[in-house]
Amino acid sequence: MESLIEIRVPADDQEGSEQMIGTWFKQPGEVVQAHEPLLEINTDKVNLEVSAPVSGVLHSIVKQSGEQVAPGDVIGMISEQGLTTSSTPAPKSNDTPAFSAQETCNNDTGTSKVPFEKRLSPAVKCLLKKHNISADGIEGTGKHGRITQRDVKSFLQQQGRQTQSTSAREGLSSTEITRIPHTPMRKKIAQHMVHSLLETAPHVTTVFEADCSRILQHRKTFKEHFAAEGLKLTLTAYFIKAAADALRAVPEVNSRWQDDALELFPYCNIGIGTALEAQGLVVPVMRQVEQMTLKDIASNLQRMTQIARQGALTAADMADGTFTISNHGVSG
Repeated sequence: MESLIEIRVPADDQEGSEQMIGTWFKQPGEVVQAHEPLLEINTDKVNLEVSAPVSGVLHSIVKQSGEQVAPGDVIGMISEQGLTTSSTPAPKSNDTPAFSAQETCNNDTGTSKVPFEKRLSPAVKCLLKKHNISADGIEGTGKHGRITQRDVKSFLQQQGRQTQSTSAREGLSSTEITRIPHTPMRKKIAQHMVHSLLETAPHVTTVFEADCSRILQHRKTFKEHFAAEGLKLTLTAYFIKAAADALRAVPEVNSRWQDDALELFPYCNIGIGTALEAQGLVVPVMRQVEQMTLKDIASNLQRMTQIARQGALTAADMADGTFTISNHGVSG
């Protein structure tokens, strides 16, 4: 009797995030290896890769691309009996040390002769294939210069802008306009903004000017010391430290409104608004900032920003914030 193993949506807490099947990297009948990425699930916050629970053959796809899913839902089936000896690649005696599941599946021609930065994840390969483009000429911003999905999408958007400019110059019809569908993240950002403005809380904007000369002098004095340890001492680190001190001084600000009470948090979990170029805005959370030194804050801020811009944030990285800082310094 054929043994079928269920593929389920990870049951990790996604804070009520909407989840949608993105791209399947495998199709029914194809061999899969345990822990190999099978598909991508899009949420309004992050994209998640779901790996194969066992080795075998993908028997069926229950949920197709674009369908809404919830944690624990069955989305596909793997047949263990379908994996025959002839379909399993024989190990080579001179194999290089194994990488992670995501890395070892990145190239159809094998990984031992391919530079690390040129190995492409299944999601990236599917995106390149879908748009019939080559990875050559796309600059990678991932770890060790690897090409990420965001790199491919930015490349496509740049190509789209160039196409539109050329069309305008040549007088082409409006049917040549490029359309880029909204991602779940971008749609959810828009929904949250409208909901917050019209239903959740009144918005008041107050602008103050502050004398930051002592901060600037302090930064000038210690910037090189931080740099020697590989850390960037940014003004945002000072603002985070100041915000944590202010939240401890006025705990009512570090709170959550309930219908019957005001809940005061004993910790300062500060979210940092981080722009992802054309992809939208995310808010990774730095936890228990009140216990951190300026050096701790600078280190955590640098790490969080890098992870966010590599598209590697998880839902847990953006949960439990009690206060948010947005830096408008880039706007002048």
